Amino acid sequence: MKRIFFFYILFSIPILLSAQFNNMKAVADIPALKSKLEQNALNTENIRAEFKQEKHLSILEEVITSTGTFLFKKENKVRWNYIQPFNYLIIINGDKIHINDEGKQKSYDANSSKMFGQINKIVVGTAKGTLFSDPDYITQFKENSNYYEIYLVPKNNKLRDYVNEIYLYIDKKDLTVYKLKMVEKNGDFTLVEFLNKKVNQAVQENEFRIP
Repeated sequence: MKRIFFFYILFSIPILLSAQFNNMKAVADIPALKSKLEQNALNTENIRAEFKQEKHLSILEEVITSTGTFLFKKENKVRWNYIQPFNYLIIINGDKIHINDEGKQKSYDANSSKMFGQINKIVVGTAKGTLFSDPDYITQFKENSNYYEIYLVPKNNKLRDYVNEIYLYIDKKDLTVYKLKMVEKNGDFTLVEFLNKKVNQAVQENEFRIP
């Protein structure tokens, strides 16, 4: 039950984005921006951060907040470790997804279901900074003085059953993802904020070990 609840809340929440994302205008030179982000991704071997996830479901009145740690390592290795309000660990290592729900462990093939495949593509593509150039998505690019906003819509209608829209907010100071917003068809969305990011520091391979 907790696993089902996790994936439901991961892809569902409505919270107004703060004023820091106001005054967005269209990016004038999109190819130059893509080139800059792709070059930064090439120079990024790993990212370690804390995260805060806020979610608001249409069926609930109060906002539910989760916190934990995030770790990405090239090529396709991601570790989400939820600490509050419960312990929940997700490891993506290549095409394998492993879940540890307070000692209850399960592993999945990311290609065995469209849901896991979509999760893998979004999480890994966001960490690598390449999701915005994925041909499976329609993209729009905006910016203000501090952030780039990259808006993506899956071209495949079936994929939109899992995630209808994606917003990436890139911090202009270091060209890493500051916030990630994933919207469902019903308007609920999840907002994840990455805090205290550390780039290209020592990462142990056993942090992505799948039993």
